[in-house]
Amino acid sequence: MVTEPTTVVAVSHRGLQAQVATFCRAQWAEINDNRDPGQLDDVMVIRDYFNLHPEDELTSRMEWIDPDLGYDPERLEIGNYVALSSSHISWPTTERIDEWMKVDPCERPVSIADTHYGWVVATNPSSFGDFLEIPDDLFHALTFARGLGCNYLILDRDASTTDRLVCYEW
Repeated sequence: MVTEPTTVVAVSHRGLQAQVATFCRAQWAEINDNRDPGQLDDVMVIRDYFNLHPEDELTSRMEWIDPDLGYDPERLEIGNYVALSSSHISWPTTERIDEWMKVDPCERPVSIADTHYGWVVATNPSSFGDFLEIPDDLFHALTFARGLGCNYLILDRDASTTDRLVCYEW
């Protein structure tokens, strides 16, 4: 039986991998592998699915997408962000951030701005001062955001939480 090809599109390699892995997990029963695909990382799921299911073929290509008219790549800085609940940082860390807000920005261990409901933090390590001054909970949240390819982490009291980071009661 011939089936129509499945096409997925993403703006990053990581996003493409996530979509292909979702497809492989949905079709996992076809390869008669007793492992739980939800417990395997994306790279392993993709590799094992296509190795054990030779009828399916994985190909990819990059395409240039012309920017919208009026976009000037020489003048605009565009980045990605993730918004997470501020409950992913502890109360002592919020107090430390409040202290950072009282000092000159160049003396802070991270590039951070107050939003009244939380903070916007640059995830780029080069924007850090002494990274040893960053509390572990904030460091883990920044690492999580960078892992998603984000340039900024928005910590907001109304944003969603993730099971991949600790949540603090305060």
